[in-house]
Amino acid sequence: MICVAILDDGVNIPQSDLVASVEVTDDLQITEREIQQEMESHGTICYRIIKKYAPSCKVFSVKVLDARSRRCSVSKLIAGLQWCFSQRIPIVHLSLGSIEYEDFSSISRQVNKMIAKGIVVIAACHNRNIVSYPASLYPVIGVKADASLKDDEFYYNPNRLDGIDFSASSRHLLKKDAVYMSPVANSYAAPVVTAAVYNLLKDRPFLNRQELMARLCQSSKRKDGEYQPPYYRPDGMIQRAIIVNILTEKTAQAEAESLRGLPLLFDSVQVDWPPNQWNNSRLCAEEMDRHYKSEPNLVINLCGPFFSPSLTKSVIELLDQRKGKQTLLFAQHHRNQWREILARYLDAILMGDSKSGENQTDLPEVSVPVVVVTGFRQDQLSDSLYQLRALFFREHIRALMITDYCQGMAMGFEYLPENRPFDDSLKKLHSIFQSEIMVVGISAQGEAKRESKEADICVEPGWSAAASQNVQAQVFLQHDLKNIPDLYRTLMEYLENS
Repeated sequence: MICVAILDDGVNIPQSDLVASVEVTDDLQITEREIQQEMESHGTICYRIIKKYAPSCKVFSVKVLDARSRRCSVSKLIAGLQWCFSQRIPIVHLSLGSIEYEDFSSISRQVNKMIAKGIVVIAACHNRNIVSYPASLYPVIGVKADASLKDDEFYYNPNRLDGIDFSASSRHLLKKDAVYMSPVANSYAAPVVTAAVYNLLKDRPFLNRQELMARLCQSSKRKDGEYQPPYYRPDGMIQRAIIVNILTEKTAQAEAESLRGLPLLFDSVQVDWPPNQWNNSRLCAEEMDRHYKSEPNLVINLCGPFFSPSLTKSVIELLDQRKGKQTLLFAQHHRNQWREILARYLDAILMGDSKSGENQTDLPEVSVPVVVVTGFRQDQLSDSLYQLRALFFREHIRALMITDYCQGMAMGFEYLPENRPFDDSLKKLHSIFQSEIMVVGISAQGEAKRESKEADICVEPGWSAAASQNVQAQVFLQHDLKNIPDLYRTLMEYLENS
């Protein structure tokens, strides 16, 4: 039976109209919930909107939010999701989420388990319209409100950096004792898309996500082209993967660009494939075959700025062997050539390609401190940014880590698009993340050093004066990145005194 679980502050309607009503207690236990029909809760309004446009829908009520504050801990949210997962409820609706960066990984881990079992998750974006989880997570269906729409209208937002797939109407005529209109809010827009998903799945329960999204786009009020997945976030795409590090040169740079030994968002088995083995794709395939059952995703990581017919042939053979299975490709160099090659593969994704047509020129200036760390090798920089982020998160500081190399996305860093000026990229990222500090890692080989950048603090190695020529900063701090807690304390002292 196709039904919907509403995770909210509880649905207060006659018990007979619900499949079940439960709540997550403060000690994370699942108990039956007593319905309070006299209270028109937020969850009840979401229920009424879903039923208005999907009258045959059967609903589970899962109370995770406190009725008074309309808040909950991330552990309560995850406990509610785990219960939905255990009950195999096919559609999960959330009008809530987190904008706290330290919550993102735990939320994504639980949601990924659900997605892998075919559960469809629809979530409202935060009302500040900034990145929020799970709404911004791929492949959750994220929704926000558009006041120009009415009733059950919605439209697809192609290739959004914030990961929010649809805009929908949030003003709906509803009836309890009297007729009333729901206000403009993202949480009242998401039920429109949930109802549309239910109406599609009740007759076609085995639609996969791509087919579901394509059909939703066909119902979109605005026709902006066929469905294409948005800017990719690896934490929402894979849990386990085989990584093939293709070493295109026997140099320190190629080794530095390898993902081996770095703290990744996902579990991985890694295989290095040096040039002397390129002509033997069977050797690499045999190595991967051992892990196909437990490691369903393939990540190809091209290490080093080298491009040749033999390299192209080797990668194409790997992709041909995948037979339509999802493949992610990190290519810091020769990206245009790889775009052309990958265009023939529906399931091959070039990481870092947002394909976004958005060119906003009215973005506000970045209003938070910007720290640029530059002049270091990519592997040292990656590990250091990861450690710095953990220290910021420990103090509940919303620190956004950004790199100029696409491999950083595998560690949860944001990527500086190669086709957008540095300052414009920071403005765009700041507008949708609203972080408290931005830390930008520019590798020693980074192409992003082509132009000057403005920063509050620039961290550079003591032996290099290159950063001073490329970064305009209030403070230049020489550091070797060997003692990250020391660097963190130094940064905080400068920022607190500025």
